Amino acid sequence: MIDKIINGINYRFDEENLTAEVRKIMMGYKGDIIIPETVVFNEATYRVTSIGECAFEFCTSLTSIVIPESVTRIGDRAFDGCSSLTSITFNGTKAQWKGIKFGGLWNNGVPARVVHCTDGDVKI
Repeated sequence: MIDKIINGINYRFDEENLTAEVRKIMMGYKGDIIIPETVVFNEATYRVTSIGECAFEFCTSLTSIVIPESVTRIGDRAFDGCSSLTSITFNGTKAQWKGIKFGGLWNNGVPARVVHCTDGDVKI
């Protein structure tokens, strides 16, 4: 597995399965983040399927995030302490959101109380 920062987002690439996981970045994430459904690395296209453990932990300047429908797992404490995160958008349906495998305390300390899906909102 290889880690690489592309367009300000740190990914871990699984070359065997052509999938990518969003990972923590040393200087933290700030502002509005849009995670793409796919990312190209070394001439291969990888599907973003997970947000890793502690990926956005303590990113107190992160204000909004858009998560692609390709994400099927959000790790433990992924958004722990994101005290300015007021908007979470999931580019899939409510049913798809409910089908995601969530780690413990994935949204601990996040002020956002709903996730905006393509067919309505889900309370978190």
